[in-house]
Amino acid sequence: MNFYEKDTIIAISTPIGKSGIGIIKISGNNVNEISKIFFKKKKLKDRLAEFSKFINPFNNKYEIIDEGILIFFKSPNSYTGEDILEFQCHGNPIILNYILDCIIKNKYARLAYNGEFSKRAYLNNKIDLIQAESILNIIESESIDLVKLSFKSLKGNFSKKVNNIINLLNNIKIDIESLIDFSYENIDVSYKNINNLFIYVKKKIKILINESKKNLFLSNKLNISIIGNPNVGKSTLFNKLINKNKAIVTSIPGTTRDILCDKFSLNNIDINIFDSAGIHNTDNIVEKIGIKYTKKNLNKSNYLLIVINTKIDISEINSNNILNILKDNLNKYIFSIIKKNKIEFLIIKNKSDINNEKPGLYKFNNINIINISAKKNIGINIIKKFLINKFNFNISNTTFLSSKRYINLMENSLEILNEFKDIYECNDIVLFLNNISLSIKKIIEITGKELSNDEILNKIFSKFCIGK
Repeated sequence: MNFYEKDTIIAISTPIGKSGIGIIKISGNNVNEISKIFFKKKKLKDRLAEFSKFINPFNNKYEIIDEGILIFFKSPNSYTGEDILEFQCHGNPIILNYILDCIIKNKYARLAYNGEFSKRAYLNNKIDLIQAESILNIIESESIDLVKLSFKSLKGNFSKKVNNIINLLNNIKIDIESLIDFSYENIDVSYKNINNLFIYVKKKIKILINESKKNLFLSNKLNISIIGNPNVGKSTLFNKLINKNKAIVTSIPGTTRDILCDKFSLNNIDINIFDSAGIHNTDNIVEKIGIKYTKKNLNKSNYLLIVINTKIDISEINSNNILNILKDNLNKYIFSIIKKNKIEFLIIKNKSDINNEKPGLYKFNNINIINISAKKNIGINIIKKFLINKFNFNISNTTFLSSKRYINLMENSLEILNEFKDIYECNDIVLFLNNISLSIKKIIEITGKELSNDEILNKIFSKFCIGK
Protein backbone atom coordinates (compact mmCIF):
# COMPACT_ATOMS: atom_id res chain seq x y z
CA MET A 1 0.00 0.00 0.00
CA ASN A 2 1.34 3.43 -0.95
CA PHE A 3 0.87 5.70 2.04
CA TYR A 4 0.29 9.38 1.40
CA GLU A 5 3.25 11.27 2.89
CA LYS A 6 5.22 10.15 5.94
CA ASP A 7 4.07 12.73 8.45
CA THR A 8 1.38 12.15 11.06
CA ILE A 9 -1.69 14.40 11.05
CA ILE A 10 -4.04 15.51 13.82
CA ALA A 11 -7.34 17.41 13.95
CA ILE A 12 -10.44 18.00 16.03
CA SER A 13 -13.20 15.95 14.37
CA THR A 14 -16.19 17.44 16.18
CA PRO A 15 -17.76 20.84 15.37
CA ILE A 16 -16.50 24.02 17.03
CA GLY A 17 -18.30 24.89 20.26
CA LYS A 18 -18.97 23.39 23.68
CA SER A 19 -20.50 19.91 23.82
CA GLY A 20 -20.62 16.79 25.96
CA ILE A 21 -17.96 15.02 23.91
CA GLY A 22 -15.14 16.23 21.68
CA ILE A 23 -13.08 13.96 19.43
CA ILE A 24 -9.45 14.31 18.41
CA LYS A 25 -8.29 12.16 15.51
CA ILE A 26 -4.67 11.26 14.71
CA SER A 27 -3.47 9.33 11.64
CA GLY A 28 0.03 8.21 10.64
CA ASN A 29 3.22 6.47 11.70
CA ASN A 30 3.61 8.30 15.04
CA VAL A 31 0.36 7.03 16.55
CA ASN A 32 2.05 4.45 18.80
CA GLU A 33 4.66 6.98 19.95
CA ILE A 34 1.94 9.53 20.78
CA SER A 35 -0.03 6.95 22.79
CA LYS A 36 3.07 6.11 24.86
CA ILE A 37 4.09 9.72 25.56
CA PHE A 38 0.74 11.46 26.05
CA PHE A 39 -1.55 8.61 27.18
CA LYS A 40 0.99 6.29 28.87
CA LYS A 41 -0.17 3.32 26.78
CA LYS A 42 2.77 1.04 25.97
CA LYS A 43 0.73 -1.31 23.80
CA LEU A 44 -2.46 -0.51 21.89
CA LYS A 45 -5.08 -3.14 21.11
CA ASP A 46 -6.92 -2.82 17.81
CA ARG A 47 -10.50 -1.45 18.09
CA LEU A 48 -10.57 -1.67 21.89
CA ALA A 49 -12.15 1.29 23.69
CA GLU A 50 -9.94 2.04 26.72
CA PHE A 51 -10.37 4.56 29.51
CA SER A 52 -7.37 6.87 29.35
CA LYS A 53 -5.93 10.15 30.64
CA PHE A 54 -4.18 12.81 28.56
CA ILE A 55 -0.97 13.94 30.26
CA ASN A 56 1.34 16.74 29.20
CA PRO A 57 4.80 15.17 29.80
CA PHE A 58 6.56 18.41 28.83
CA ASN A 59 5.08 20.17 31.82
CA ASN A 60 7.20 19.67 34.97
CA LYS A 61 4.09 18.81 36.95
CA TYR A 62 3.00 16.03 34.56
CA GLU A 63 -0.52 17.41 34.75
CA ILE A 64 -3.55 15.35 33.75
CA ILE A 65 -5.45 17.62 31.35
CA ASP A 66 -8.52 15.42 30.75
CA GLU A 67 -9.70 11.84 30.67
CA GLY A 68 -11.88 9.92 28.25
CA ILE A 69 -12.01 7.02 25.79
CA LEU A 70 -9.03 6.09 23.61
CA ILE A 71 -9.57 3.89 20.52
CA PHE A 72 -6.85 2.54 18.23
CA PHE A 73 -7.50 1.44 14.62
CA LYS A 74 -4.60 -0.55 13.19
CA SER A 75 -3.41 -0.15 9.62
CA PRO A 76 -4.62 -1.11 7.04
CA ASN A 77 -8.08 -1.69 8.56
CA SER A 78 -8.84 1.92 9.34
CA TYR A 79 -10.56 4.84 7.63
CA THR A 80 -7.33 6.25 6.17
CA GLY A 81 -5.58 2.91 5.76
CA GLU A 82 -2.98 4.14 8.29
CA ASP A 83 -2.76 3.72 12.07
CA ILE A 84 -5.46 5.91 13.63
CA LEU A 85 -5.89 7.04 17.23
CA GLU A 86 -9.11 8.67 18.46
CA PHE A 87 -9.45 10.36 21.84
CA GLN A 88 -12.99 11.12 23.03
CA CYS A 89 -12.86 13.64 25.84
CA HIS A 90 -14.97 16.53 27.17
CA GLY A 91 -16.12 18.82 24.39
CA ASN A 92 -14.66 22.06 25.69
CA PRO A 93 -12.73 23.86 22.90
CA ILE A 94 -10.11 24.97 25.46
CA ILE A 95 -9.32 21.32 26.33
CA LEU A 96 -9.37 20.15 22.71
CA ASN A 97 -7.10 22.95 21.50
CA TYR A 98 -4.70 22.43 24.43
CA ILE A 99 -4.30 18.73 23.53
CA LEU A 100 -3.86 19.66 19.87
CA ASP A 101 -1.19 22.26 20.69
CA CYS A 102 0.73 19.88 22.99
CA ILE A 103 1.12 17.28 20.26
CA ILE A 104 1.78 19.74 17.41
CA LYS A 105 4.24 21.99 19.28
CA ASN A 106 6.35 18.97 20.24
CA LYS A 107 6.37 17.89 16.57
CA TYR A 108 4.69 14.51 16.96
CA ALA A 109 2.08 15.49 14.37
CA ARG A 110 1.01 18.43 12.24
CA LEU A 111 -2.45 19.93 11.81
CA ALA A 112 -4.37 18.18 9.03
CA TYR A 113 -5.46 20.09 5.94
CA ASN A 114 -9.12 20.27 4.98
CA GLY A 115 -10.30 16.79 3.99
CA GLU A 116 -6.86 15.24 4.44
CA PHE A 117 -8.10 12.17 6.33
CA SER A 118 -10.46 11.39 3.43
CA LYS A 119 -7.75 12.23 0.89
CA ARG A 120 -5.43 9.69 2.53
CA ALA A 121 -8.26 7.14 2.49
CA TYR A 122 -8.59 7.73 -1.26
CA LEU A 123 -4.84 7.63 -1.95
CA ASN A 124 -4.51 4.44 0.10
CA ASN A 125 -7.30 2.81 -1.97
CA LYS A 126 -9.78 2.63 0.90
CA ILE A 127 -12.38 4.57 -1.09
CA ASP A 128 -12.65 5.88 -4.64
CA LEU A 129 -13.27 9.51 -5.56
CA ILE A 130 -17.03 8.97 -5.95
CA GLN A 131 -17.25 7.59 -2.41
CA ALA A 132 -15.10 10.45 -1.08
CA GLU A 133 -17.49 13.00 -2.57
CA SER A 134 -20.41 11.00 -1.13
CA ILE A 135 -18.97 11.46 2.38
CA LEU A 136 -19.08 15.24 1.86
CA ASN A 137 -22.67 14.98 0.60
CA ILE A 138 -23.68 13.03 3.73
CA ILE A 139 -22.19 15.74 5.95
CA GLU A 140 -23.88 18.57 4.02
CA SER A 141 -27.27 16.94 3.30
CA GLU A 142 -30.24 19.02 4.42
CA SER A 143 -32.81 16.21 4.52
CA ILE A 144 -32.88 12.56 5.61
CA ASP A 145 -33.76 11.54 2.03
CA LEU A 146 -30.54 13.11 0.73
CA VAL A 147 -28.57 11.41 3.53
CA LYS A 148 -29.98 8.05 2.40
CA LEU A 149 -29.15 8.81 -1.24
CA SER A 150 -25.60 9.93 -0.38
CA PHE A 151 -25.15 6.74 1.64
CA LYS A 152 -26.13 4.67 -1.42
CA SER A 153 -23.33 6.38 -3.37
CA LEU A 154 -20.92 5.81 -0.47
CA LYS A 155 -21.73 2.10 -0.61
CA GLY A 156 -20.75 2.04 -4.28
CA ASN A 157 -24.04 2.24 -6.25
CA PHE A 158 -22.68 4.75 -8.76
CA SER A 159 -19.15 3.30 -8.68
CA LYS A 160 -20.58 -0.07 -9.81
CA LYS A 161 -22.28 1.55 -12.81
CA VAL A 162 -19.08 3.37 -13.80
CA ASN A 163 -16.88 0.29 -13.29
CA ASN A 164 -19.28 -1.74 -15.43
CA ILE A 165 -18.73 0.70 -18.32
CA ILE A 166 -14.96 0.58 -17.77
CA ASN A 167 -15.04 -3.24 -17.93
CA LEU A 168 -17.08 -3.18 -21.16
CA LEU A 169 -14.65 -0.74 -22.78
CA ASN A 170 -11.69 -2.82 -21.60
CA ASN A 171 -13.27 -5.92 -23.18
CA ILE A 172 -13.52 -4.05 -26.49
CA LYS A 173 -9.90 -2.95 -26.14
CA ILE A 174 -8.71 -6.53 -25.45
CA ASP A 175 -10.65 -7.89 -28.44
CA ILE A 176 -9.24 -5.25 -30.80
CA GLU A 177 -5.70 -5.87 -29.53
CA SER A 178 -6.25 -9.58 -30.23
CA LEU A 179 -7.30 -8.78 -33.78
CA ILE A 180 -4.19 -6.67 -34.30
CA ASP A 181 -1.69 -9.02 -32.62
CA PHE A 182 -3.07 -12.29 -33.96
CA SER A 183 -4.55 -11.24 -37.30
CA TYR A 184 -3.05 -14.27 -39.05
CA GLU A 185 -4.23 -16.79 -36.50
CA ASN A 186 -7.63 -18.39 -36.03
CA ILE A 187 -8.93 -16.52 -32.98
CA ASP A 188 -12.50 -16.41 -31.76
CA VAL A 189 -12.98 -12.64 -32.10
CA SER A 190 -15.16 -11.05 -34.78
CA TYR A 191 -15.76 -7.49 -35.94
CA LYS A 192 -19.46 -8.07 -35.50
CA ASN A 193 -19.13 -8.95 -31.79
CA ILE A 194 -16.86 -5.96 -31.17
CA ASN A 195 -19.23 -3.64 -33.01
CA ASN A 196 -22.28 -4.88 -31.08
CA LEU A 197 -20.46 -4.29 -27.79
CA PHE A 198 -19.26 -0.87 -29.02
CA ILE A 199 -22.83 0.28 -29.82
CA TYR A 200 -24.10 -1.19 -26.53
CA VAL A 201 -21.53 0.61 -24.36
CA LYS A 202 -22.26 3.96 -26.05
CA LYS A 203 -25.92 3.45 -25.23
CA LYS A 204 -25.05 2.61 -21.59
CA ILE A 205 -22.98 5.80 -21.22
CA LYS A 206 -25.77 7.91 -22.72
CA ILE A 207 -28.33 6.41 -20.32
CA LEU A 208 -26.03 7.09 -17.35
CA ILE A 209 -25.46 10.69 -18.50
CA ASN A 210 -29.21 11.32 -18.72
CA GLU A 211 -29.80 9.72 -15.32
CA SER A 212 -26.97 11.81 -13.83
CA LYS A 213 -28.39 15.04 -15.26
CA LYS A 214 -31.75 14.30 -13.66
CA ASN A 215 -30.06 13.79 -10.29
CA LEU A 216 -27.64 16.72 -10.59
CA PHE A 217 -29.80 19.26 -8.76
CA LEU A 218 -29.93 16.98 -5.68
CA SER A 219 -26.23 17.46 -4.99
CA ASN A 220 -25.78 20.92 -6.53
CA LYS A 221 -29.03 22.50 -5.31
CA LEU A 222 -31.72 23.63 -7.70
CA ASN A 223 -31.53 27.41 -8.06
CA ILE A 224 -34.60 28.87 -9.77
CA SER A 225 -34.75 32.55 -10.74
CA ILE A 226 -38.01 34.35 -11.47
CA ILE A 227 -37.40 36.92 -14.21
CA GLY A 228 -39.46 39.09 -16.55
CA ASN A 229 -40.43 42.65 -17.36
CA PRO A 230 -41.45 45.00 -14.51
CA ASN A 231 -44.92 44.67 -12.96
CA VAL A 232 -45.81 41.25 -14.43
CA GLY A 233 -46.31 39.59 -11.01
CA LYS A 234 -42.87 38.13 -10.30
CA SER A 235 -42.89 39.07 -6.61
CA THR A 236 -46.45 37.81 -6.14
CA LEU A 237 -45.43 34.45 -7.65
CA PHE A 238 -42.33 34.41 -5.42
CA ASN A 239 -44.48 34.96 -2.29
CA LYS A 240 -46.94 32.22 -3.32
CA LEU A 241 -44.19 29.65 -3.93
CA ILE A 242 -42.48 30.27 -0.56
CA ASN A 243 -45.91 30.65 1.10
CA LYS A 244 -45.12 33.93 2.88
CA ASN A 245 -45.11 37.66 2.12
CA LYS A 246 -41.38 38.32 1.82
CA ALA A 247 -41.32 40.40 -1.37
CA ILE A 248 -43.03 43.79 -1.40
CA VAL A 249 -45.88 43.81 -3.92
CA THR A 250 -47.26 47.06 -5.39
CA SER A 251 -48.79 48.22 -8.67
CA ILE A 252 -45.75 50.46 -9.22
CA PRO A 253 -43.33 49.05 -11.84
CA GLY A 254 -39.78 48.53 -10.52
CA THR A 255 -40.72 47.93 -6.86
CA THR A 256 -38.21 45.06 -6.55
CA ARG A 257 -34.69 46.45 -6.85
CA ASP A 258 -32.60 43.81 -5.10
CA ILE A 259 -32.26 40.02 -5.26
CA LEU A 260 -34.51 38.21 -2.78
CA CYS A 261 -33.77 34.58 -1.95
CA ASP A 262 -35.76 31.97 -0.06
CA LYS A 263 -36.55 28.27 -0.14
CA PHE A 264 -39.56 26.12 -0.84
CA SER A 265 -39.83 22.34 -0.68
CA LEU A 266 -41.05 19.76 -3.17
CA ASN A 267 -41.15 16.14 -1.95
CA ASN A 268 -38.83 17.09 0.96
CA ILE A 269 -36.24 18.62 -1.39
CA ASP A 270 -35.31 22.25 -0.70
CA ILE A 271 -35.18 24.54 -3.73
CA ASN A 272 -33.58 27.98 -3.76
CA ILE A 273 -35.90 30.52 -5.38
CA PHE A 274 -34.85 34.06 -6.37
CA ASP A 275 -37.03 37.10 -6.99
CA SER A 276 -35.33 39.79 -9.04
CA ALA A 277 -35.72 43.24 -10.50
CA GLY A 278 -37.70 43.50 -13.74
CA ILE A 279 -35.35 43.73 -16.71
CA HIS A 280 -36.06 46.79 -18.87
CA ASN A 281 -34.45 49.98 -20.14
CA THR A 282 -34.38 52.62 -17.42
CA ASP A 283 -32.56 55.81 -16.43
CA ASN A 284 -33.12 55.17 -12.71
CA ILE A 285 -29.70 54.53 -11.12
CA VAL A 286 -31.07 52.24 -8.35
CA GLU A 287 -33.10 50.20 -10.86
CA LYS A 288 -30.03 49.87 -13.09
CA ILE A 289 -28.07 48.40 -10.17
CA GLY A 290 -30.93 45.96 -9.45
CA ILE A 291 -31.06 44.87 -13.11
CA LYS A 292 -27.28 44.39 -13.09
CA TYR A 293 -27.61 42.11 -10.02
CA THR A 294 -30.43 40.19 -11.75
CA LYS A 295 -28.30 39.47 -14.82
CA LYS A 296 -25.35 38.45 -12.63
CA ASN A 297 -27.56 36.13 -10.56
CA LEU A 298 -28.62 34.26 -13.71
CA ASN A 299 -25.14 32.67 -13.74
CA LYS A 300 -26.01 30.92 -10.45
CA SER A 301 -29.37 29.71 -11.74
CA ASN A 302 -29.97 26.34 -13.36
CA TYR A 303 -33.64 26.97 -14.17
CA LEU A 304 -35.78 30.04 -14.92
CA LEU A 305 -39.42 30.93 -14.44
CA ILE A 306 -39.98 33.64 -17.07
CA VAL A 307 -43.14 35.59 -16.23
CA ILE A 308 -45.12 37.33 -18.97
CA ASN A 309 -48.31 39.36 -18.86
CA THR A 310 -50.09 39.42 -22.21
CA LYS A 311 -53.67 40.32 -23.06
CA ILE A 312 -53.65 37.62 -25.74
CA ASP A 313 -55.85 34.70 -24.70
CA ILE A 314 -54.05 31.38 -24.23
CA SER A 315 -56.42 29.84 -26.82
CA GLU A 316 -55.01 32.23 -29.45
CA ILE A 317 -51.41 31.08 -28.91
CA ASN A 318 -50.08 28.38 -31.23
CA SER A 319 -46.81 26.93 -32.52
CA ASN A 320 -46.62 29.52 -35.31
CA ASN A 321 -46.98 32.68 -33.22
CA ILE A 322 -45.47 31.68 -29.86
CA LEU A 323 -42.02 33.19 -30.52
CA ASN A 324 -43.48 36.47 -31.81
CA ILE A 325 -45.73 36.74 -28.74
CA LEU A 326 -42.77 36.16 -26.41
CA LYS A 327 -40.68 38.66 -28.36
CA ASP A 328 -43.41 41.32 -27.99
CA ASN A 329 -43.83 40.67 -24.25
CA LEU A 330 -40.25 40.28 -23.10
CA ASN A 331 -37.17 42.47 -22.86
CA LYS A 332 -34.59 41.77 -25.59
CA TYR A 333 -32.13 40.37 -23.04
CA ILE A 334 -34.65 37.83 -21.69
CA PHE A 335 -35.81 36.90 -25.19
CA SER A 336 -32.20 36.19 -26.19
CA ILE A 337 -32.01 33.65 -23.35
CA ILE A 338 -35.00 31.82 -24.85
CA LYS A 339 -33.51 31.92 -28.34
CA LYS A 340 -30.09 30.68 -27.22
CA ASN A 341 -31.62 28.21 -24.74
CA LYS A 342 -28.54 28.47 -22.50
CA ILE A 343 -30.59 28.00 -19.33
CA GLU A 344 -33.68 25.81 -19.22
CA PHE A 345 -36.87 27.75 -18.59
CA LEU A 346 -40.63 27.62 -18.08
CA ILE A 347 -42.91 30.43 -19.31
CA ILE A 348 -45.46 31.61 -16.74
CA LYS A 349 -48.39 33.49 -18.31
CA ASN A 350 -49.70 35.43 -15.33
CA LYS A 351 -52.96 37.31 -14.56
CA SER A 352 -55.21 34.74 -16.24
CA ASP A 353 -58.04 35.92 -13.97
CA ILE A 354 -58.34 39.18 -15.95
CA ASN A 355 -59.53 37.30 -19.06
CA ASN A 356 -61.21 34.52 -17.03
CA GLU A 357 -58.82 32.03 -18.66
CA LYS A 358 -58.54 28.45 -17.52
CA PRO A 359 -55.23 27.62 -15.75
CA GLY A 360 -53.16 24.80 -17.20
CA LEU A 361 -50.01 23.56 -18.93
CA TYR A 362 -49.58 24.17 -22.66
CA LYS A 363 -46.77 23.21 -25.02
CA PHE A 364 -45.79 24.96 -28.27
CA ASN A 365 -42.63 23.98 -30.20
CA ASN A 366 -40.94 22.55 -27.08
CA ILE A 367 -41.79 25.73 -25.13
CA ASN A 368 -43.83 24.99 -22.01
CA ILE A 369 -46.31 27.63 -20.81
CA ILE A 370 -48.32 27.49 -17.61
CA ASN A 371 -51.33 29.80 -17.38
CA ILE A 372 -51.84 31.09 -13.81
CA SER A 373 -53.12 33.88 -11.61
CA ALA A 374 -50.53 34.41 -8.88
CA LYS A 375 -52.71 37.03 -7.18
CA LYS A 376 -55.65 34.59 -6.90
CA ASN A 377 -53.31 31.65 -6.08
CA ILE A 378 -54.61 29.80 -9.15
CA GLY A 379 -52.22 27.45 -10.98
CA ILE A 380 -49.41 27.50 -8.38
CA ASN A 381 -49.82 23.75 -7.80
CA ILE A 382 -49.56 23.19 -11.57
CA ILE A 383 -46.11 24.84 -11.48
CA LYS A 384 -45.05 22.65 -8.55
CA LYS A 385 -46.33 19.48 -10.24
CA PHE A 386 -44.46 20.42 -13.44
CA LEU A 387 -41.20 20.91 -11.50
CA ILE A 388 -41.65 17.57 -9.69
CA ASN A 389 -42.00 15.77 -13.03
CA LYS A 390 -39.26 17.82 -14.68
CA PHE A 391 -36.60 17.23 -12.04
CA ASN A 392 -37.41 13.69 -10.94
CA PHE A 393 -38.16 14.61 -7.32
CA ASN A 394 -39.09 11.01 -6.51
CA ILE A 395 -35.95 10.04 -4.59
CA SER A 396 -37.18 6.46 -4.11
CA ASN A 397 -36.41 5.88 -7.82
CA THR A 398 -32.93 7.41 -7.53
CA THR A 399 -29.90 5.27 -6.68
CA PHE A 400 -27.04 7.79 -6.60
CA LEU A 401 -26.04 11.46 -6.47
CA SER A 402 -24.29 12.96 -9.48
CA SER A 403 -22.06 15.96 -10.09
CA LYS A 404 -21.00 18.17 -13.00
CA ARG A 405 -17.58 16.50 -12.85
CA TYR A 406 -19.09 13.06 -13.51
CA ILE A 407 -21.29 14.36 -16.33
CA ASN A 408 -18.47 16.27 -18.05
CA LEU A 409 -16.17 13.23 -18.00
CA MET A 410 -18.89 10.90 -19.32
CA GLU A 411 -19.77 13.37 -22.07
CA ASN A 412 -16.07 13.67 -23.00
CA SER A 413 -15.81 9.88 -23.12
CA LEU A 414 -18.92 9.56 -25.29
CA GLU A 415 -17.74 12.35 -27.60
CA ILE A 416 -14.53 10.41 -28.26
CA LEU A 417 -16.48 7.22 -28.99
CA ASN A 418 -18.92 9.07 -31.24
CA GLU A 419 -16.13 9.98 -33.64
CA PHE A 420 -17.08 6.66 -35.22
CA LYS A 421 -20.65 5.51 -35.74
CA ASP A 422 -19.40 1.91 -35.67
CA ILE A 423 -16.23 -0.09 -36.19
CA TYR A 424 -16.91 -0.50 -39.93
CA GLU A 425 -16.75 3.27 -40.43
CA CYS A 426 -13.12 3.33 -39.32
CA ASN A 427 -10.48 2.41 -41.89
CA ASP A 428 -7.70 2.31 -39.31
CA ILE A 429 -8.26 -0.23 -36.52
CA VAL A 430 -5.31 1.22 -34.55
CA LEU A 431 -7.00 4.63 -34.55
CA PHE A 432 -10.21 2.99 -33.35
CA LEU A 433 -8.25 1.30 -30.53
CA ASN A 434 -6.70 4.63 -29.57
CA ASN A 435 -10.16 6.19 -29.22
CA ILE A 436 -11.29 3.34 -26.97
CA SER A 437 -8.20 3.89 -24.76
CA LEU A 438 -8.85 7.64 -24.53
CA SER A 439 -12.48 7.01 -23.66
CA ILE A 440 -11.47 4.60 -20.86
CA LYS A 441 -9.10 7.23 -19.47
CA LYS A 442 -11.92 9.78 -19.18
CA ILE A 443 -14.31 7.35 -17.47
CA ILE A 444 -11.64 6.16 -15.03
CA GLU A 445 -11.14 9.78 -13.90
CA ILE A 446 -14.63 9.66 -12.37
CA THR A 447 -13.54 7.08 -9.79
CA GLY A 448 -10.16 8.79 -9.45
CA LYS A 449 -8.11 5.71 -10.34
CA GLU A 450 -4.92 6.63 -12.22
CA LEU A 451 -5.67 10.30 -11.56
CA SER A 452 -2.41 12.18 -11.00
CA ASN A 453 -3.71 15.76 -11.14
CA ASP A 454 -3.15 17.18 -7.63
CA GLU A 455 -5.05 20.35 -8.52
CA ILE A 456 -8.28 18.39 -9.10
CA LEU A 457 -7.81 16.34 -5.91
CA ASN A 458 -7.05 19.40 -3.80
CA LYS A 459 -10.13 21.17 -5.17
CA ILE A 460 -12.37 18.23 -4.21
CA PHE A 461 -10.94 17.58 -0.72
CA SER A 462 -10.61 21.27 0.22
CA LYS A 463 -14.42 21.36 0.50
CA PHE A 464 -14.24 19.01 3.50
CA CYS A 465 -13.85 20.16 7.09
CA ILE A 466 -10.38 19.77 8.69
CA GLY A 467 -11.35 16.76 10.85
CA LYS A 468 -12.61 14.74 7.88
